[in-house]
Amino acid sequence: MKKPYICAAAIIALNACVAPARADPDIALCQITAPAQFGRVGEIGSGTIGVSFGTSHYNAGTAPLPWGSLPDNAHPLFTQNMYRMGVVDGSTRFEQIGMSWVFNSYCPLQNATCAACTPSELCGPALGPGCSTPHSAASSASQSNLSSRGYVNPFTGVYPPSLNNHAGHSHNGISHRLQVDDDDLAFPGAVYVLESHAVTPHDSAAGNSFNNVGHRIVAVSGPSESGVFSFSPQGSTIQQAPAIYAWSSATHIEVNPSPGSDGRIIVAYEVSPLTAGLYHYEFAIYNMNNDAGVGAFAVPATPCAEVTSAGFHAVRNHAPEANAPNYSSEPWQFLNADGLVRWSTEPYPLNPNANAIRWGTMYNFRFDAAGPPVPATATLTLFMTGVDVEVAIVGPGTPNALRADFNGDCEVDVSDADAFIQILLGINSEASDSIRADLDGSGTADGLDISRFVSEMLGA
Repeated sequence: MKKPYICAAAIIALNACVAPARADPDIALCQITAPAQFGRVGEIGSGTIGVSFGTSHYNAGTAPLPWGSLPDNAHPLFTQNMYRMGVVDGSTRFEQIGMSWVFNSYCPLQNATCAACTPSELCGPALGPGCSTPHSAASSASQSNLSSRGYVNPFTGVYPPSLNNHAGHSHNGISHRLQVDDDDLAFPGAVYVLESHAVTPHDSAAGNSFNNVGHRIVAVSGPSESGVFSFSPQGSTIQQAPAIYAWSSATHIEVNPSPGSDGRIIVAYEVSPLTAGLYHYEFAIYNMNNDAGVGAFAVPATPCAEVTSAGFHAVRNHAPEANAPNYSSEPWQFLNADGLVRWSTEPYPLNPNANAIRWGTMYNFRFDAAGPPVPATATLTLFMTGVDVEVAIVGPGTPNALRADFNGDCEVDVSDADAFIQILLGINSEASDSIRADLDGSGTADGLDISRFVSEMLGA
């Protein structure tokens, strides 16, 4: 069964689908601060580093937010992500380049850093309305306090008390931290973005889980001779908006496949004209807090669009560990057939640990085509349920040079002349045919279109 998306716009204003604040607890990110490198694995220039940054989260609601500590399973969890935006062959790409496990928060302070604070007791058991609590980059990098995202339902905020299980594995310099490859930090002219997402059950139960993500741009320099990168925050932290909105030239579509029972997915896209009549189509799918995840993505493409250079990018899942869900990082399979370009991972019944777009991650899909962008309906297939979700986007239409291809063989030649003349004479034709035969754009299919037809047939 296909379900429509709920909220969409050409460029959605931040928080366009966020419900108004209610008299309930409501956690939100206030600040991202002091990013730094924590550890390295591999040679300088071809290895992977650990990154962490400080955060301040606050209670944007009007009721105290319960805030325990391990092994209490009602404490907020925080993620850390990193993205890169750059230009490749004239087209913008916005890609996720790293992610951490979840940080188990503790001891909420009652600061007035972010809003007027009505404090609860210091270090809990709750964070008062308007009050904030900081966690340093070093605290957030503490490997023994980081737990797998796979145990967490991001929409309900529910997770087991045994979440933080480090038995059976040892830590290297980057285990569980935000992991970023040297290669991904060596992109000329790139813009880098840090993101944090808070998850907690009381916030979710109050219906306030759609404003829990914020981001901040950061400048990157290095590495030094010792292999250390430096990070410098730029501008202010953007509250209550995922990092995908830093890709401001894109169109963003907010998708709520199962309102009230699961979370949100955001689809972003941008089409760039290339040389020789080609167009580059760039798509990103960000799973904000949808527990079912995404396992396939399909875009309609007319048969004559000549899709080429198909590509896929996914943030790498962390290496397998004992006592943790271990997800594949295998690239998705690509298929161009039957008027669709489609990418997919293994189905959930065959491999529950397949490389799906799980919460807090973003994957990219791209291709070139001769067809210009036209309104189209893409399909997301939810990973765990197999449900198809329709999303209004754009896809490659018929190339301009093939407007006179009336018999659908992707060529304009004398074989199209009979169909063209029949349309002009009104023989066995419909209104849509008449519009298509209006080659000169006059609004009417008539004899003046004949010279245009001949020109296109001759390749003029």
